Amino acid sequence: MRVLPFLGCFLLTACAHMGILPNVGPTAGPSEVSLASAVQEVRAMGEAMGGPVLVRVRCPSGHEISVCNSAAEAAIDEIHRIDELTDLWSQDGDIARLNAAAGIKSVDLSSDAIRMLATAQTVAASSNGAFDVTVGGISSMWGIPGAKLPPPAEIQARMHLVNWTYLQVDARSAMLLSENMSVVVGGVVKGDAADRALGTIPQHLDAMVSIASDVSIRGTWSVEIVLPGIVDTIATIKVRDTAIMTSGTFIKSDHADGGHYAKVLDPRTGIEAQGADVAIVAHPNGGIADALSTTLRVTGADTQAVDLLGGWGMVFTPDGDIVELGRRGATVLSVVVPN
Repeated sequence: MRVLPFLGCFLLTACAHMGILPNVGPTAGPSEVSLASAVQEVRAMGEAMGGPVLVRVRCPSGHEISVCNSAAEAAIDEIHRIDELTDLWSQDGDIARLNAAAGIKSVDLSSDAIRMLATAQTVAASSNGAFDVTVGGISSMWGIPGAKLPPPAEIQARMHLVNWTYLQVDARSAMLLSENMSVVVGGVVKGDAADRALGTIPQHLDAMVSIASDVSIRGTWSVEIVLPGIVDTIATIKVRDTAIMTSGTFIKSDHADGGHYAKVLDPRTGIEAQGADVAIVAHPNGGIADALSTTLRVTGADTQAVDLLGGWGMVFTPDGDIVELGRRGATVLSVVVPN
């Protein structure tokens, strides 16, 4: 674990609620300049999962631009497909059907839903329940963003609905063992969808898929995350063949307070997590990276889940520290946080 200097107040601008995408660009060393000039980049943009979507594909010399454009558009389509599958408001969505059958029966699900739920259970086990998709049993009490904390008695009366071990997942179906339990996959779906979208792009093409502040990458790219303090500063993370996910975005407001950080509930207590204000995680599996970034909002600088699952992370703690977790390696090549 490595503690880095704190930058003063900060704001993660790679945020769905602010409509700002992470500034991600190709990294070219001196020996790569001539090669970079032979590569054209194509982009496709859209909106899904409450935020902007951007797909960038490096199209080498000799490739038809139309082929690369089609690949980028197909990636957007894949994100929309996953979005519809996990829509809680759709009676046909897999997650909605699972919740409707809570405590009643097992539900046959698509391979996509099974994959996401299995990922969630892996992170839940590794974090001793600090990540738990059954938090839907209490998260609905919070209502709109910025809502006040529900009375403690009301929270405690529903805490029996939050228990990741009461979610059973097998190869083709899943079941919530108690009535009124509810799964929410917001902590895993963007990372999973970014991975799936990247997988639709031909393997020989370097590409980046960004869903709001969550990015899945093939090839080597530099991700720049703006952290404004007294003077704007940028944390630059150079990564290769990995996903890099964030949790802890600042939501702008028209009210006098100016805004607030998106809440993450601690599924073990039912109240707002106090571990970290912002967490950034890199892992080859986008779903795991996404879930771990949420986990670190709860656990802060605790390295257990990151170490067990082989990820890398950085948390901005309420105490004013920037703490680096896990190991840099073949996927996280360099991290620069200005003093």
